[in-house]
Amino acid sequence: MQKVNLSTESKPFSLAFNTHFKNLTKINASLNEGAFIHYKKSGLTYVDVPEIVGITGACENVDTLFAVHNRNGIPLFFAQTGQLSLEQILQTLPGAFTVIHSGRDEEREDERHLRQFRLTEEEFDCSLAKMTRKNYDEEKMFDALLVHIQHAVQAMIQNIIQNNGQILSDIYHRDISKLEHATKTQFLQIPYTDAVKLLNNNGFPHVVFGDDLESKHEAKIVKLMNEPDKELP
Repeated sequence: MQKVNLSTESKPFSLAFNTHFKNLTKINASLNEGAFIHYKKSGLTYVDVPEIVGITGACENVDTLFAVHNRNGIPLFFAQTGQLSLEQILQTLPGAFTVIHSGRDEEREDERHLRQFRLTEEEFDCSLAKMTRKNYDEEKMFDALLVHIQHAVQAMIQNIIQNNGQILSDIYHRDISKLEHATKTQFLQIPYTDAVKLLNNNGFPHVVFGDDLESKHEAKIVKLMNEPDKELP
């Protein structure tokens, strides 16, 4: 039977492919279920959004759009985000979320940049951040968004632990306590400008403001931020 070679915290082991595939499917299902449960409790409604769109389906970089051939020659593309559709929904609902497969024609792929991945998105109005239009504050709204994102990720992790904790510990040799810690702890935050400075001072002098940080950059930032004696910008 075909096996796959894996490692957890630099400790190698092998697992039958079918077993690994089955486990990943279960874990992925728990992750998505956790998001749906969390959003429903938070007052958000699931909505479907188009996945073949015009140029408005792009994110930051329109050059990464995948074109979709069609009989009339209309410029159509695989969606990269459902954000604009969700924002329209806010005219009638206080909050909404969706799940799409984002398609991005990346120049190169790494752990962070994929050409296709499952994207879970949410949008909510100021009422869910305990504000009204009269006392709306953009900075408070941004802080509320960060809190929403953190709680959603924590809910996903918690649901995985509840449903697949034994698989993770017994088969993949994961320390579940680390995952449990992540569900109860405030996520570390750093402004983009400070992240660039931190990288410049720690082995990445060519990173400049405006660069899309790569996987190796983010891994370095996380490592440095977790060093108790590290002086941050």
